[in-house]
Amino acid sequence: MKNRILSNNQIKHIIKRFHISIDQFEVDKSGRVNMFGNVKICNTKLRRLPLRFGKVDGDFHCYLNQLTTLKGSPYKVGGDFNCSGNLLKTLKHAPQEVCGDFFCQENTLEKLDGSPKIINGNFNCFLNSLKNLKNGPIEVKKSYYAYANLLTTLHGAPKIVGKSFHVGDNSLRNLLGCPSFIGEILSIDSSICSINLGNNNCIVKKVEIQEQFIYNHNDMILPKVIINNKALLPIIFKYYSYLELYNENNELSYTNFKNIIREIEEGLR
Repeated sequence: MKNRILSNNQIKHIIKRFHISIDQFEVDKSGRVNMFGNVKICNTKLRRLPLRFGKVDGDFHCYLNQLTTLKGSPYKVGGDFNCSGNLLKTLKHAPQEVCGDFFCQENTLEKLDGSPKIINGNFNCFLNSLKNLKNGPIEVKKSYYAYANLLTTLHGAPKIVGKSFHVGDNSLRNLLGCPSFIGEILSIDSSICSINLGNNNCIVKKVEIQEQFIYNHNDMILPKVIINNKALLPIIFKYYSYLELYNENNELSYTNFKNIIREIEEGLR
């Protein structure tokens, strides 16, 4: 069905009816509404966007509604895009070019299909129902926040994260799929079974481990020897593919781990 092109008066009526906060606008030849400035459609009971947006020069905020689809979203946003606090299960129809941060946290996302491939700011997908990061961004130029999901693997994570990568409070067994470059901090928690990176290396400045105790278990899953030496993990991750720290059953070789710690203490950098 061909999309109907609305007149300026019809668009103004919709803007007033749904209390949409906007600046100037124009309608392009395809009937999309281009905005010069910011757009804010928040704190409503809308289940879908009331207009078909095109380019938005500023921020586009549609958080705290009851959106079940992003159909009608702009294809380009000059600032931030924020669709957090809705009922979204997918990012289909999301903008493919966002110049600022991308916020999609606190939805019911089960997959990242539809997300932009390049994120110029931060990518926020925490507090969803994600089990993996497949089909999400391939590069995030600032920080990536994916904590408090249902992640069992990091497969699908971007190769490059410019600042920090936060994946604590999940159900991870290892670090397979971890980015190969993290500009600042890798943040995990002690419920992870291992720091196994497989055959890959990871360049990272600092590793933070939030210590958590397992319910009805008086110990943490991650061995204490790793937590006690977390300050040295960036060097271990740098050379990880050359080390033999885990066997095929994901079991840590304490001997090899202690040997590499000794080499670091003796000057390996």
